[in-house]
Amino acid sequence: MGMEALVLLIGWLLGGPMLFGTLLFCVMIGSSAGLVLPQYWKNNQPSAWSDKRSRGRVKSLGGI
Repeated sequence: MGMEALVLLIGWLLGGPMLFGTLLFCVMIGSSAGLVLPQYWKNNQPSAWSDKRSRGRVKSLGGI
């Protein structure tokens, strides 16, 4: 919640509104992302076949 609180504080110092929804978003976005992202990455890992196929398409820049 550290970064979200910092952004909230900066927005408030710049004159932005800080209402109930803004505070709720600040508190809930980190927890929601922490719960959802591990599930997303676990279910969406690239397969070995697609990884090998994509590596074959990369061209070398010749040591640049």
